[in-house]
Amino acid sequence: MENVAPSTSSIRQVVLAALRALGAGDGDCAEVVLVKDRLFHGRRFCLGGWQAIWIAGEGHFSVFNAAGRLVAKHPLEETTIELRRAA
Repeated sequence: MENVAPSTSSIRQVVLAALRALGAGDGDCAEVVLVKDRLFHGRRFCLGGWQAIWIAGEGHFSVFNAAGRLVAKHPLEETTIELRRAA
């Protein structure tokens, strides 16, 4: 099996659609790169007080409402996102 990773733009599109579908709003989405031990760890997306966290290597992202409560875990499926070869 080839080593593949979801593209950043694909993850961004899926996460933003999920946040909007759950009621986070239609404004601009802020994005933060997560770093752990000086290495890339994932991304956090913020929209209307809601947050979505994606940890690299995990097959899903978690969505938290404005109160900080986990409201959903969404899979990142090959049928949902475009894949690219990992560097």
